This record gives sequence, structure tokens and C-alpha cells, in this order.
Amino acid sequence: MFLGDVAVSKKDYKPSSISGAIEDLLLYIIDNNITEIVPKFSFQLGFYYSEAMRTSAKFKVSEEELLDRLVKESYATKELYDKYVRCPVCKSYRLLVQFKCPHCGSTNVNKVTLVSHVPCGYIGVLEEMKTSNEKRVCPKCEKELGKRDKDWIRIGSLYKCNECGELFEMPSVQFKCVNCGKIFDYKDAEYENIYKYKINLEKIRKLTKQIVIRTIINVLKEDGITVEVNPTLQGLSGLKHTASLLAKCDGREILIDILSEDEIDDIMSIYGKIIDLGHPDHLILVPSDTAQSLTVDETVLKIVKYNKVSDVAQLVREKIISKKEKT
Repeated sequence: MFLGDVAVSKKDYKPSSISGAIEDLLLYIIDNNITEIVPKFSFQLGFYYSEAMRTSAKFKVSEEELLDRLVKESYATKELYDKYVRCPVCKSYRLLVQFKCPHCGSTNVNKVTLVSHVPCGYIGVLEEMKTSNEKRVCPKCEKELGKRDKDWIRIGSLYKCNECGELFEMPSVQFKCVNCGKIFDYKDAEYENIYKYKINLEKIRKLTKQIVIRTIINVLKEDGITVEVNPTLQGLSGLKHTASLLAKCDGREILIDILSEDEIDDIMSIYGKIIDLGHPDHLILVPSDTAQSLTVDETVLKIVKYNKVSDVAQLVREKIISKKEKT
């Protein structure tokens, strides 16, 4: 069973590292309203995804594995973000870029400006013209070059090799890896695709309760507390009632109901259920912002308010453990 299954099995559920990591990441996405996971870069780590990194470190699974699983389960779509060159030997992005002469291969090249002297029609390299009184002199007519865009115009830029003297419009490019020293050109370079992930937040939110329930089960089991999902209980009236969970601890039973924002109207039916069941131990988990609008008798209904869905499991544990310690 994985997250794509909406129904939660009543059998013991123990997640693998990857499924537990996915649940952790999905809760983080919900809490932070994340709609897109975009790569960041550092020379130490290369490209990384900060949203996935916290979970990958916690569960000791790779970011790539996490994100690929999100895509496989349709919680995200993978899109091209950009492309970058990296070293073919050590895979580092720490590269120095050099221009080379396409004729002799020397890296001793300079960028020069090609100009035309309007009065005499001379075309040549601006930087190679001699100066007189700090002013450029045309080598053809031996007069001052004059004012730009009136006496002379810029035609464009070229590169000149200081070894063989050749002028060329486009230099060759080579890379030098700072990490391992490898020198390579475009033919040997690794040109890597970098992706971003667009989150299907609507689908994830629909599964929030199922994810939270499984998280609670796993947290409580660490303390030896058994949990039943969707238990059926008979009230004093003979009516049958259900709840999200039933936790059993040292002979005690605690009912747990989890209400999302769109289920808050169910609070009155829970009120009737609790009375009919003879006021059992129970917890009702409600989002804090939604709970503010509730006008209920909290001596009957044990409301537990939460700010983040990722906090719910530990809140439940703390409430049950505190009850256990008091008995």
C-alpha cells in the first residue's frame, strides 16, 4: 500500500524509508503551501532542492529518489529548468572558460574593435591605431580619427590571436575544471539537464487526512500503543458510531477524530457521538485558525488545535502520554 491508496488499511502499517520520506515531504509541502520545487546551486553541493534536502537527510534517501517518486505518484510534474556544462571526469560545475584561436589553438587572444574612418574609408582595428596627443590617428590618411559616429563608426567586434596574428569573429571555447584540472571542449563536455518540479497541491491536500492518520499510527507504535483505523463502536442508544482512530494504551482506549477545514461542520455530530458513547476519552484535532470560530463546550469535547499538519502526530502522542502518566 502506498500514498496513492485513499483507503487506510486496518492492518499494521510500517512505512519503508522511501514511503515514510514521501509522507514527510508531502506534509511539509502542505504546511508551506509549496507549488513549485526549483533547484538552487552551490559549488559545494552542485544543484540541490532545499525542500527535499531536509527530508532526504532525515530518512537517508536521495533527493532524486524522492522527487522521482513524487512524479511517479502524480504529486508533481517534472519540467526542464535549464542546462549547464559540467566536467566529464569529476562532474564538477567549478569550471573556468577560456577562448582559443581556431587557427593555432592559442589562448592568447584579445577582443578588438573594428572601425571605419569615414573621410578616407579606412577599415581597421581601433586598438592598433597609434595615438598623438592622446588621440587616435588613422593609419591611412594620418589624420586624427575625430568624433565617433561622425568621423568614424564602429563596425563590430572581432578577436585577434597574439600568437599567429589571425583575426576571427568567433573564438573556440575550452573549459578547465577547477576541481580536477581536466581541460576539455564542447565535444567532451557533459551538458546536463536541470529540472524543476511543479506540485499538484490540490491532489496532495485531498490525501492530507490519510497521510496524517498513517503518521499518527507510526508515531504511537513507537511507544507500544496499538491503533485501530475507523473503529465501529455502539452507543448507549444502540446506534453505531465511528471515528478516525482508536488508540489502546495500558487497558485504556482513546478515540481520535481528525477534522480538516472543510469538515468542521461535523463537530456537532461528534458532540452527539461522544454523549451517546458515554463520554469516553477522546481527542478532536482541528486547525488552529478554524478552531477560533468554534463555540462548543470544551468540557465535553477535547479540542486539540494544531498549526501545521506535520505537528499532529506528536501532539496526539503528547496528549496520550500525558494521560498515561496521570493514571
